[in-house]
Amino acid sequence: MRSYGGFEGNAQTLRILSKLEKHTKGSGLNPTRRMLLGILKYPGSYNSLVENNNSEIINPAWLNFKNNWHPPKCYYDCDQDIVDFILRPFTNDDKERFTYLENKKTICKSLDCSIMDLADEVSYTLHDLEDAISLGMIKKDDWEGIIQNNIFKDAMIELFSDKPKITEELIEGLFGDSFGRKKYIGILVNLMITNVKIEEDESFFSPILKYKAVMEENAVKIKNIIFDLVKREVIFNDNVQQLELKGKKVVYELFEAFLSDPKRLLPKTTRMVWAASSYDQRERIVCDYISGMTDEYATRMYEKLFCPRKGSIFDRI
Repeated sequence: MRSYGGFEGNAQTLRILSKLEKHTKGSGLNPTRRMLLGILKYPGSYNSLVENNNSEIINPAWLNFKNNWHPPKCYYDCDQDIVDFILRPFTNDDKERFTYLENKKTICKSLDCSIMDLADEVSYTLHDLEDAISLGMIKKDDWEGIIQNNIFKDAMIELFSDKPKITEELIEGLFGDSFGRKKYIGILVNLMITNVKIEEDESFFSPILKYKAVMEENAVKIKNIIFDLVKREVIFNDNVQQLELKGKKVVYELFEAFLSDPKRLLPKTTRMVWAASSYDQRERIVCDYISGMTDEYATRMYEKLFCPRKGSIFDRI
C-alpha cells in the first residue's frame, strides 16, 4: 500500500471504528469524538510523514523485509474527514500543537490515548514474557541474566524497598508452576500500573490534551529490560521470523490477486463497495478487505486461490 496511501495498524483501527464496522452505514460503530481521540495514536497524515517512498523494491516484492522501508506512524489521508471531526471542538492553537511534527514524527497524544498506549506496552511486554516462559522460549538462565543487570537491580530495589528478596522470589515464581507464574506476572503488571503518574503540558488549553499518563522512570527501566529479553528470545527467534516471512507472502499475494481482477475475485459485498468507489480508492478497498481477515481466514483463502488440491465451489471459508 505504500504507493496507495500506506498501511498502519492504528490508522486501520481508526478506519474500522469510524467507517468500516457494520453497525451503521458509512459511520462504523458511530463512536464519540472522545473515543476516536483515544484511538488517534499518531495525529499526522501519511503524506506529511512518509519518507523514502521511492526506495528500491526487491523482487519478488514480498521479500522486502522490515529494514528495507519503514511505513510512517500516521493516519490515512483518505480519513482526514474523521480527524477533522475529532479535532473540531478544540481551539486552533490546540489543534496546531496537537498535530505538530518533529523530525517527521508525531509527538502528542490525548490523555485517553496515553493510557491506552501504556496498557499496550505493559501487555506486550509482560504477557509475551508469560507466554514465552510457558513455551520454553525464555529459560531460567535467560532471566537470571537480566537480574544481574545493575540498572534492573537498582530499579527493583528502589520499587520493592519493602521486599528485599523480590528478585529471588520472581525466579522461583516465574519458573515454577503456572499458578505461581500468573501470580508473579500479576505482581509485575501491578508494579507498572501503580507507577504511572499524570503530567501536565501547559501549552494546551483543553484538559483532554493537557494531561498525559506517564510511567515512572524506574518502572520504565524494568519494562524496557524485560522487553529487550522478549525481543531477543521471542520476536527475533528464527521460527517466529520464518512465520512472519510466510505471513508476508500470504498477505502480499492475496493483495496482488484481488487487485488483478476484483470484479471476479472479491466477494459480492466488497465488490459492490469497490465498484462504487473512486478510481484512486480501489486499492484501499482491497486493503480493507484483507486487513479484516483473521489469520485462519487468510490462510484458507490463500489455499483456495493458490493450492490446486484445496478449495471447491462448495467450501465455506
